[in-house]
Amino acid sequence: MPSSGLFWKASLDLERQVQYAPHSWCHWVLYLTHEVHRFDPVDALTYTLIFDTTPVAFGALGIPVTTLAALTGLPVMSLSAMMGRQLPLISLFLPLYALLFYAGPRAGVLECWPAALVAGLSFAVVQAIFANLVGPELPDLIAGLVSLLSIIIFVQYWKPPYRAEYEANIGVKRKTDEETTDSYPSAAHSTTCAKIEVSENEEQYPSTTERKKEEQLVLAKPTWLETAIAWSPWVIIVVVVIIWTFAKVSNVGQVHVFWPHLHQEVWLTLYGKKYDAVWVFQPLATGTAILVSSIPFAAIVLLYGAKPNVFYFALCDTAKQLFFPILTVSFIMAFAYLYNYSVVAAREIGLSAVLMAATNSTGAITSKMISPQNLTTGVSTINLQGQEGRILRKTILHSILMVCIIGAMATVQQYAIPGIIPPGN
Repeated sequence: MPSSGLFWKASLDLERQVQYAPHSWCHWVLYLTHEVHRFDPVDALTYTLIFDTTPVAFGALGIPVTTLAALTGLPVMSLSAMMGRQLPLISLFLPLYALLFYAGPRAGVLECWPAALVAGLSFAVVQAIFANLVGPELPDLIAGLVSLLSIIIFVQYWKPPYRAEYEANIGVKRKTDEETTDSYPSAAHSTTCAKIEVSENEEQYPSTTERKKEEQLVLAKPTWLETAIAWSPWVIIVVVVIIWTFAKVSNVGQVHVFWPHLHQEVWLTLYGKKYDAVWVFQPLATGTAILVSSIPFAAIVLLYGAKPNVFYFALCDTAKQLFFPILTVSFIMAFAYLYNYSVVAAREIGLSAVLMAATNSTGAITSKMISPQNLTTGVSTINLQGQEGRILRKTILHSILMVCIIGAMATVQQYAIPGIIPPGN
C-alpha cells in the first residue's frame, strides 16, 4: 500500500518538471507493476488522474499563476498565497481519500493511515510555505521532492500489516554478503545466492504476458552511484530552477513589445483606462531553465558511452510526438482571457477579486481527471483505446466532490474568515 503513496509523490514531482506528460508516465509505470503487485491497469490510470490534481493549479514553474496575474492585473504573490491557502488542505487528505477507495476503510485507512499522513502532510506543509513566502514557481516542485523522500524514509521503518492480497508476485535474486562486501570468504556463501521464489499464488494471478513459469525477474540492488545517476536529472532541474528563480534570470534580456494598432487604442469602460496590449518577450524564461538543466545530464550520458547522435534522434522524436499536443495546449491557452471574467464578476458583486481569481485556478484542477485529452492519453498507454468512458465513470464523481469542496472552502474564506485573503484587490 505505501507504494501507492510513493508513486503519487513521483507523479507530483514529475508533474512539476514537464506538466502535461507525467500522469501518463506514472500510470504506465503502475501498469507495468500489475504483474508484480496485481495493480489493475484501470485502477492505475484512475488513481493517477485523481492524484494529478493539487499541483496542477501552479502548473509548470508557476506559468498559470503568472499568466493569471498578467491578465487580471492582480499581484502574482497575492494569487500564489491565496492558492497556497486552499490547495494544501486537499493535498493533506488526498492520499487517505485515495486509499479509502482503493483498499477500503480497514486495509486502506485504519492500517495505512500513517503512510498517508506522511505523504499528505509533508507535501501540504511545503506547498503552503513556498506558495506563501516564495512564489508560484517552486511550491509543488519542492513539495513533490520532500514528500517523495519522506515516504521513502518512512517505509524503511514502518510497514503496514501483512495482507496476502497485496503480496508481491515476483522472483528476486539477491546477492550474498560476499558478492557485495567480500568480507566473508566462506565457500558455502560464495557459491550460493539467496532467492525469494515466486509466490505459490501465481496460478491465481496469471501474468498477462503469459511468460513461462520458469522465467524469473532478477533484481539487483543498485549502488549509490547508480542511484545518484538515476536521480540526477530531477536533482539538476531543481537546483537550476531554484537558482534561476532567486537570481531573477528570467528578467535578463526581457523585451516589452507594444502591439501596434491595439496598445492604448481601446478604452476599457469597466476599468476606466485604455487597454495595454503588451507582449513580454523573455528569451530566458523559466522554460529555458529546463533546457539549461539538460546540459549537465547530457555530459553524464556521454560519459557513460552514449553516442552524440542520441540527442539528435531524441530531439526529432520529441518534436514529432509533441507537435499536436503543443497545438492543443496553445489552443487551450488562447482561452486564458476567460480568467478575467471571475475578477470582473467579483468586483461587480463586491467579492474579493484575489479570492475569486485564485479559486478559479484552484477549481480548475478538478477537471484534470475528466479532461478528454488526459483520458485519451491514459487509455492509449494501457491498451484500452476507445474506452475513455470507462475511466470517466470512475473519475467524474471524484471530480464533482472536489469542486464542491473547493467551492465550500472559498465561501468560508470569503464570509467567515476574510482575513485569510491576502491584499491585492
